[in-house]
Amino acid sequence: MTASPRPRLLVVGASGLVGTHVARAAAARWDVLGVARRVEGLATEALELGDRAAVDALLGRFSPDVVVVASAWPWVDGCEQDPQRSHRENVDTVKTLAAAAKPSTRIVFYSTEHVFDGAAESYDEAAPPHPLSVYAQHKREVELLLLERGNALIARTSYVFGAEARRKNFVYRVIDAAGAGTTLKVPTLQAGMPTWAGWLAESTLTLLDDGLTGVTHLVGPEVLTKAEWAQTVAKGLALPPVDIVEVPWQESGQVAPRPERVRLVSTRHRLVHPSLLEVLRTEREALLKKAG
Repeated sequence: MTASPRPRLLVVGASGLVGTHVARAAAARWDVLGVARRVEGLATEALELGDRAAVDALLGRFSPDVVVVASAWPWVDGCEQDPQRSHRENVDTVKTLAAAAKPSTRIVFYSTEHVFDGAAESYDEAAPPHPLSVYAQHKREVELLLLERGNALIARTSYVFGAEARRKNFVYRVIDAAGAGTTLKVPTLQAGMPTWAGWLAESTLTLLDDGLTGVTHLVGPEVLTKAEWAQTVAKGLALPPVDIVEVPWQESGQVAPRPERVRLVSTRHRLVHPSLLEVLRTEREALLKKAG
């Protein structure tokens, strides 16, 4: 008897934090193709999302069952200062992928807690969004686009961290400040739910197996300010003491408005994120590995 072919998963942004973890987690059960603007990390092919002909050709050749969109321009302040670029990289790219994909192809999109304004105690998937920044407005625009298309899983998440070749996520700022003995300035009040990219990736695949579509929330176990998160990182990774100073968000270098505190809850799954200290201790070697 001929074995059934494995499902095909296209990971767009496979050189980044979330894309890398998704591609790695899926490799055992899926035929995975990772793409990004440059061949790097687990992105084995280059793809310019602004080139519709190239997108059409790749999707026609690979014929994915699922497209995971893990690429974005996630610099919230940069998006505020350059809304046109934000729309081009955060909205138009997904429009292109959605238009090129077959209706039977499921699309996974990662959104953000920033689609809420932080005024409520907590937010489930049915809560009405109120994005404050250009970045968040564009994320919400894509959510609506994909909800109208259908056959899409939209995962809102928060403060994603994990081992990353480019060392971009906040954990590396804490590691570098501890190593250099420098002061780490963080904005007061702003709080989110740190989420491990490894758990986010595995949870995404679980929800795909379950056939879930629409909006869901995939976040870590607790709401922490940036100062609290930095202290947790230092403790979990057994770092030297870190001098953490909280300053008003305007003094922290931020430009875009952000919600002060967002607690996401889910009514659509029962997945449970491990404790942050447990994750940090398990991932310590990978996170402290020197670049290169």
